Amino acid sequence: MKITNRILLLFIALAVAAGIGANADEALKREMRAAWIATVYRIDWPTSVNNPSAQKNELNAYLDNLQAQNINAIFLQVRTMCDAFYQSSYEPWSSYLTGTRGKDPGYDPLQYAVEQCHARGIQCHAWVNPYRWSTGTNWNTPQDQALINAGMLLSYTSGSTTTTILNPGLPATRERIVNVIREIITKYDVDGVVFDDYFYPSGIPANSSAADYNLWNDSGVDMTFADWRRNNVNMMVRDVYNMIQDVKPEVRFGISPAGVAGTAATSAGLHDVTPCPTGSDWQYNGIFSDPLAWLEQGTIDYISPQLYWKTNHSTNPFGPLTKWWSYIANHYGRHHYASHSISFLAEGSNNTTSSWAEIAQQISYSRQYTENDAPGAVLYSAKNINGNNGGVGGLGNYLFNNMFQHPALIPAVTWKTAPGYDAPANLEMNGNTLEWAQREGTLVKYSVYAVPSDITVEQAMSTAFDGIKSDYLIAITYKPQYTLPSAYRGDYWYAVCNIDGYGNESEPAILGDTPGPSTEISYSIEKVWELPNLGFFSSTGDVRQGFGMNGKFYINDKSTSTIYEVGRTGLTGVALEGGANCGLSRDEAGNLVVSDAHFPNAWTGNPVIKVVNPATEEMNTYTLPASVIGFGRSDNIGFARGNMLEDGELYVVGATSGTNISRIAISGGELDTDNTYLANCDGVTTSNTTVLNYYNDLNGEPAVLYVTRNSPPVKMTFDGEGFVGSSFSLPNKGACNGAFPFVWDGKELVVYPTLDNYRDGFAVAEMNAAEPLVSVPQAATANANDFTNNWLNAEVENQRNVIIYQYYPGGHITVWRLTKHGGPRGDVNDDGTVDISDATTLINYLLNGDATGINMEGANCDLTGGVDISDATTLINYLLNGTWPNE
Repeated sequence: MKITNRILLLFIALAVAAGIGANADEALKREMRAAWIATVYRIDWPTSVNNPSAQKNELNAYLDNLQAQNINAIFLQVRTMCDAFYQSSYEPWSSYLTGTRGKDPGYDPLQYAVEQCHARGIQCHAWVNPYRWSTGTNWNTPQDQALINAGMLLSYTSGSTTTTILNPGLPATRERIVNVIREIITKYDVDGVVFDDYFYPSGIPANSSAADYNLWNDSGVDMTFADWRRNNVNMMVRDVYNMIQDVKPEVRFGISPAGVAGTAATSAGLHDVTPCPTGSDWQYNGIFSDPLAWLEQGTIDYISPQLYWKTNHSTNPFGPLTKWWSYIANHYGRHHYASHSISFLAEGSNNTTSSWAEIAQQISYSRQYTENDAPGAVLYSAKNINGNNGGVGGLGNYLFNNMFQHPALIPAVTWKTAPGYDAPANLEMNGNTLEWAQREGTLVKYSVYAVPSDITVEQAMSTAFDGIKSDYLIAITYKPQYTLPSAYRGDYWYAVCNIDGYGNESEPAILGDTPGPSTEISYSIEKVWELPNLGFFSSTGDVRQGFGMNGKFYINDKSTSTIYEVGRTGLTGVALEGGANCGLSRDEAGNLVVSDAHFPNAWTGNPVIKVVNPATEEMNTYTLPASVIGFGRSDNIGFARGNMLEDGELYVVGATSGTNISRIAISGGELDTDNTYLANCDGVTTSNTTVLNYYNDLNGEPAVLYVTRNSPPVKMTFDGEGFVGSSFSLPNKGACNGAFPFVWDGKELVVYPTLDNYRDGFAVAEMNAAEPLVSVPQAATANANDFTNNWLNAEVENQRNVIIYQYYPGGHITVWRLTKHGGPRGDVNDDGTVDISDATTLINYLLNGDATGINMEGANCDLTGGVDISDATTLINYLLNGTWPNE
């Protein structure tokens, strides 16, 4: 080794010793999935009074269903009207337990709920109404009489209804609420406390007729009456939050306000944020609630706005609202968990698959729009998830099958100082039970993983998730043991992590035989997302072609001459001008390339090529001279080289002429007529072809086109005036419509349908190979006469991954990720060798967190799982000494 390299390695080693943090991203491994369990008026629970056994059984039924469906939290109402579902030093037992306010129910419901939740790995958040005392009843328990005698109540009558609350303007009220919450979090291991949206009574006057007018008038504050009321609420929220931080900061504090806040007409300007884009902020002057103030002051941990509208609501559509709240929460460094109304399912004949899909769409929007990897959904209310206690069922299983297929951790609180736990100690198997040393701490939990024995530690870890992939998460437990279900006994290795009270996972402790990293190259494919049966096309024949790029799919709707952009949650709202039979492709810059004439219409006259930037909708239109059109129709257009909005070239192949290809050149954003011409095909018949071209960049390399619908398929190289062709083969396939050639990992590859009649099976193979790298079997069938093809295309993500986009009949979009595995230990930059450049690449990753071009399997040099400082040290020692540890 050269001396300069040794010096550089020693320099890198010093950087490692100085301490470099690794990067970890979170995705859907973390999501709040909660159910509101309302006890006021016994809406959800309990349905019976004076029957502890029945009440416990009812609650257990709720929790069993929620656990089975990977719902990880409940918001249990424990204080409805200054009463208690727990043993309180301040307030009487709730009448909803026994029928009589103040009567002991014979057990402690909150204590029981916490125990049962934690036994199932479910968080229990105590739902508290902070102010409400009565909606008409004059309570007469000793505790209530003390409130009356102290003058702490404020009443407002509207029609025949009188609402009485603790007077928010009194310091004694704030003290009372703080004491109530202190007792709850001190006596019970609740994971959180959440307030709902009842503050001042709705409709209470804001003039001299109000019962609290004199209190404001005598206060001497330099505030309007309305601002004084809002400040009273803000001070109460602040005092509760500060107390929690002093007593048990691991307990999360959230509020669920009305769904619209911060409009231009109310408080957006006051807080200097983008206004809420839709709806009316009635709460600001109606109940004197300003949620943005709590977020701006940092006095809550999460916001769960009541977004109780459907995605197609005329004035308050769910999507834009959850997007705005996600922005607001991230702006202030907190979490947003949308609350959803599912009560409409119980109305009429609404409990249908389409209604369940509406809720799933709402959840998808929150996932799509989260800005801090902390999505969440809180369902109101629990009885209509699984049909408990007079509700309707079906939604829970639908969400389990479509949205909550894997367990999820609650998003971690990142704005508080975490204790930094090590991996669990003494992990062992006792029979079928995993056991480990208990970790001391507040609200400590444990995550349990079961990984198939043929998956290496490196393959199980992911930078897309935090630590081990969520695919292998099987349980969260509050006890230092877990009995494995029968499905996870046998060919697995296991991992357990400590989870601190803020939700942060430790490094895993691993038990079992884990396969070492393989130097043999292999490939796998997994589904990233899918949208089955898109509903916005009247028939499958309306779609002539689809094309995917940049995580989106673009579909031409023949009936409306519109190109729709589709993401993982459905239509994104972007609609581009297309044509009745347009063809779709892209250029190297990520612009969409559109032809206005496509199968079955002929290219005649002066056809048009449009180039659109989907992000900005910038568009150039190029009208082609008739001289370049030497064929009747085109079944596809090719990839374009360069940036077709500025400088690039495109090739269009005729499907009926058999000999000609149009070369279309763009220079300076204009059609370059000198280099736009008809090129001949030497010895290649292109009739009835699907043609796409592979490119590297505009560096003088000749264009290469692949005619995949020929039998056998043909690769054509442009020689400056025409194309010279040579045939190639694909495993178990001749001509194929809808195929897509691409270059990756030094190989010329094709993703192609494996079955005729437009079915959905496909494979990825190297040209002239005997076997495919990967294949996906057929899962659906379609009418052989349906003109909608199984459209496939590929987008190279990095040296280890390719994204594959698929559209097939029935309006079904699926996105896949093809992954390369294996290679030499220490080959961080994935170039096939291990040298000083790998050490540099690894250090840059540890410094900057950018995993682009990183072979994470090769980077796990110490074979412990994950990539951190010790891997850099191990790699440097190998480069200095020529040996790996444990070899």
